[in-house]
Amino acid sequence: MHTVIKVIVAILAIVIAWNIFKSLLGLLLGVALAAGLYVGATKLLEKK
Repeated sequence: MHTVIKVIVAILAIVIAWNIFKSLLGLLLGVALAAGLYVGATKLLEKK
């Protein structure tokens, strides 16, 4: 019974870590996208 609890805790830890990783990855992608849009917009404005 003790090993079953350990397995459940390990699975929960992996799921939580994966969710944190996904949210961090999404945040990084969002920041990169915003930076790219900002750079593109400033270049377009400079051309005019």
